[in-house]
Amino acid sequence: PVEAAPAEAPRWLNQSAKPLAIELARSVPSTRDEFRAEVDRILDKINSAGLRALTPAERRVLDEAKDQLARR
Repeated sequence: PVEAAPAEAPRWLNQSAKPLAIELARSVPSTRDEFRAEVDRILDKINSAGLRALTPAERRVLDEAKDQLARR
């Protein structure tokens, strides 16, 4: 009898990814100074790597910053 090769999971499934809950918890800094520092870091990343380099969490931080500026 011929033994079947063990089934392998797709390569993309084996890549390590942060759980969404961890990413969401880190997405909006807790203090105003941390928030400003995070926005500055994200803007620097856009300048160096482009808008497409942002993670979903970083995009959420920018959306929150935009919302805060609109409220003023």
